[in-house]
Amino acid sequence: MADLNIACIGCGSLGRLHSDVVSATEGARIYACVDIDEQKAKQFCERFSGEYYTTAVDQVMMDPNINAVIITTWHDTHAPFSIKAVQAKKHVFIEKPMAMTIDECYAIQETVAASAIKYMVAFRSRFAWGTRDLKKAIPNPKVTITHCRADGIWGDSSWAQDPIKGGGQVLSQACHLADLMCYLNTSEPISVYAVGGTFNHKSAEVIDTVNASIKFANGAVGSFIAGDGGSGGLGFFVEVIADGKSGMVKGHGEDVVFENPAVGESKTYGPAGSGMLEEIPAFIKCIKEDTDPIATAKDGARATILIRKCFESIRTGKIQDLNI
Repeated sequence: MADLNIACIGCGSLGRLHSDVVSATEGARIYACVDIDEQKAKQFCERFSGEYYTTAVDQVMMDPNINAVIITTWHDTHAPFSIKAVQAKKHVFIEKPMAMTIDECYAIQETVAASAIKYMVAFRSRFAWGTRDLKKAIPNPKVTITHCRADGIWGDSSWAQDPIKGGGQVLSQACHLADLMCYLNTSEPISVYAVGGTFNHKSAEVIDTVNASIKFANGAVGSFIAGDGGSGGLGFFVEVIADGKSGMVKGHGEDVVFENPAVGESKTYGPAGSGMLEEIPAFIKCIKEDTDPIATAKDGARATILIRKCFESIRTGKIQDLNI
């Protein structure tokens, strides 16, 4: 297969990070750059020696020279942009969260299922080195404890805190840990009951604190604790327990701790093991080798649906079926 021509839609920090990896990966190049800020798109294009830059998403969708897109825009554009890309027969690498609503999740899944396109969600924790070690050592957990205390509090004026554009930090950041919890399990989550609310922000439209209990189809259970209160110093972790064994990954899965050395070796991999550098090469590989991405549209849907159902449980006081 010839080199993949990739368009980066969204020329901010994440777009730059992913494009740096594209440039370092054999068999792919940044071909076009898209941003609502034309000057930013121009500078981005110059940095990556692209063919052109534009403020028009439709231009790259209609360009037959482009094989794939990387989407790193505001959250409310993820679903419409990625659906448009799939319909234009472009492979998609989409930043998380894949979608803002449950209906968008179903729409994306249906569109992808009707195509031959590779659709990959940027759940980097699946690639993290600590995650790899923990999943190998304890492949069938009975209990999972997930803690996502976001790093600091976004201001109420931030676009990411807007209920329409961003959805808040639980949806934006804790979706990483929602996905990681499910990835470490071998069964689908089937129901959730949650308590919480808006503790740290002015607008009640955005729930910023979730304490949830989750039931999996195989009888395993999980706790999912997420929010953006405090200083953010406690960070992220996921602990799994099964048959007298226990282990934990910290951060986005880069570091792993085992209580008993006989179960596994505790390691601090640091930023190099965060999975960020493995995502894009995996995306390119699945296109070239015609294999399934490690994080599919269904995986993206699962994370958003789980969090949205947590919000619904908080608002109604009732257990929510997930129907993923």
